[in-house]
Amino acid sequence: MENNSTNQPINFKETPAPNGFWQIEKFRTIRVVKGAKPSDKFASVPVCGESLKNHGIFDSDILIFKFTDFATPSRLCIWQTPGGITAKYARRESETITLHNEGDWKREFPIEDVQLVGVVVRVERDI
Repeated sequence: MENNSTNQPINFKETPAPNGFWQIEKFRTIRVVKGAKPSDKFASVPVCGESLKNHGIFDSDILIFKFTDFATPSRLCIWQTPGGITAKYARRESETITLHNEGDWKREFPIEDVQLVGVVVRVERDI
């Protein structure tokens, strides 16, 4: 199996959520994202767990992300997996995507089992 993981961009065509819509649990007002275009769409998702604590991202932080179908391996992204939504880095192999936290956790998925939702652009923390 050929390894194509060296900074290869990951490009996914936009596909709908499983039921056609992303479920909105609550609204949150966020600051304007610097450099955003009027056509850019953003959302937020709370962090659940400590797998990104080595990156200064902790349980209950809020990740602000831009909806997109293109990401690079060095960017933290929001992914829809069979088990739910997760924030992870990714490496693309020939027919799989490996989601990881740049630490000791990683999980490999067939490409058709994961969907890129967006790229994290900012982390917010409520005090």
